[in-house]
Amino acid sequence: MRHPHLDFAIPSRFVALLDWLLADYRGGRYDRPFDAAERKTCGVLYDIDSYLLGARVSLAPERGVPQMELVYENHPREVIPFAHNGGDGLVYAWALLAPELELDELPCVSFAPVDSAGARWLGDDTREALENLLIGRLRDAERFYPEEPAPTTLAAWSALCDAFDLRPDPSRSEITAGARSKRPMVPAIPEGWRFVPTDDGIGVLAPKSAFAGEPLTSAAVDGEEGTLALATTHLRAGHAASALVVLKEGFYEDSPKRLVELEAEAFLALGRPVLAARAARWLELFEQYPR
Repeated sequence: MRHPHLDFAIPSRFVALLDWLLADYRGGRYDRPFDAAERKTCGVLYDIDSYLLGARVSLAPERGVPQMELVYENHPREVIPFAHNGGDGLVYAWALLAPELELDELPCVSFAPVDSAGARWLGDDTREALENLLIGRLRDAERFYPEEPAPTTLAAWSALCDAFDLRPDPSRSEITAGARSKRPMVPAIPEGWRFVPTDDGIGVLAPKSAFAGEPLTSAAVDGEEGTLALATTHLRAGHAASALVVLKEGFYEDSPKRLVELEAEAFLALGRPVLAARAARWLELFEQYPR
């Protein structure tokens, strides 16, 4: 299954999850796919993206507007939500660092625009992310609803674990309420590639040839104009990955539009049109909802 709005393959385990959630809808027991999914999640999983549910049964989405998470200025373009939690913009998402690799699995992150640490690790793959979402639900219950039955007693908990052979370990302390963690996301790095962490929690993964020889230092970026100038220099020199690092690590106050335009250029130079399209969507929303 391809993503309904972005040209990349959704991990097969997540497609299986969608099919499992939609089984009662397909069987005629519910009029809307989200109702069928909500009954099965029963609060154990967070709000699964209704666009993904609708796309799986070839229906128009039930609510929301695609990619509206990008109204938040600091939402990394590589963070592709598959579930949502609450009104502070907290999402659970795939980290699509290098779509050209066409991986069957992707690392997963939690991200909220109010979190200064940026995106944080949720799982190395879909299965681990699902397990950690369950642990996060347990932490929520312990913190906010201690008087209610534990989520582990819900039929939905055991049904999901049985269906996907999940073994969430409640003793894991790195997952907190909201399925947040302090652990950074670090992707698998192919041979001949390089990964540079950045303050948005996502970083840049690319072939070594796409980076300049010298690593970026904070002294190399002097203010907003310096950020734009250095990123442009790297782009023109054929070092699109270094340009992307500069744009993620540099400064901008008055010209976020120009920065994102350069980001789109860097994505295209790296052969990542799907991420360039995300940057273009950000620019569309910037025109509609000026920051």
